[in-house]
Amino acid sequence: MLLLLAAALWWAWSRQAVPVAWQGYVDADFVRIGPTQAGLLTGLRVARGDRVRAGQPLFDQDDVAEHAARDQAVRQAEEGARQLANLQGPARDTEIRQAASNLADAEATRDRARADLRRLEAAAPAGAATLQARDAARA
Repeated sequence: MLLLLAAALWWAWSRQAVPVAWQGYVDADFVRIGPTQAGLLTGLRVARGDRVRAGQPLFDQDDVAEHAARDQAVRQAEEGARQLANLQGPARDTEIRQAASNLADAEATRDRARADLRRLEAAAPAGAATLQARDAARA
């Protein structure tokens, strides 16, 4: 029995492995790669058929317009900060007090004109005020 087992093992080990072959085909997917922004390509870093890694730059793109837009936005932000600092500065307190004083003067003038109109309208029926004076007060 031992001899039979040894012969079976020798036969299994000495036998050459038959390569497994499958018949069929493989579909490949094509990947289109391009810039996300419109503009000129200024450099190409890979060639057709090259292997690339995730995140590897494939090309360079003209970025003059983007740099100009960024610089303009930075300048606008700086100008806005300067304007805010100017508005919050102590010199503005004087201007605010002046504007409040001008508003108070305008309100006093309005109140005096209303009082004059009421007085002229009350005096007009008795003939103590002219129609011309009353109309001027209404205007």
